[in-house]
Amino acid sequence: MFLAKWMWEEANHCTSFEYVLETFNFDRDETYGIHLNEPSMKAKEDFVNGYTAKMIEPDVSVETVEGKKDFIKNLVRRLLLDNGQSGAFWSCARIRL
Repeated sequence: MFLAKWMWEEANHCTSFEYVLETFNFDRDETYGIHLNEPSMKAKEDFVNGYTAKMIEPDVSVETVEGKKDFIKNLVRRLLLDNGQSGAFWSCARIRL
């Protein structure tokens, strides 16, 4: 259920991004690239994505207690670290655009 909520939130972010682009006529590539060109945001994204990578590795198994613990630990880390990143993105976007 938690993963379904997370997927819904990500879909909501995508829809919001599209809405902002269409409403303010921003260049898609430039706007998306802002977070890639901001060193602190890029470093955070790379760090957070490390936990996502650990959840989708081919040898990950949630059939064992240890595998379930690892998956949940990385999921929680990912979500805790990711919270607020989109707010920081739009703050930087507004300042630069």
